[in-house]
Amino acid sequence: PAFFTYSKAIMAKIKDNWRWHDPNTPLRTQVGFEIEPDGTVKNVRIVRGSGDGGLDESVVRAVMKASPLPPPPTSVYEQYFKSVQITFDPRD
Repeated sequence: PAFFTYSKAIMAKIKDNWRWHDPNTPLRTQVGFEIEPDGTVKNVRIVRGSGDGGLDESVVRAVMKASPLPPPPTSVYEQYFKSVQITFDPRD
């Protein structure tokens, strides 16, 4: 339960900061980043670009703006949340 609860919390916080002008854009961007034990986000990078630099940059900005995230639960931190990858799709 700690994994799912925390995963939903960080996705909600990041996606609340994400703005993209066309919600029907059929593109996907995968972003990777690290979360420190205190919730600080670092090393944000595009893992798989969408082919649209503007979309990719909007995703990076959303992740950076969400920092700090809530501190991850210690029981799942090392295995699941020390390094994270999330896929963004405007249609979601």
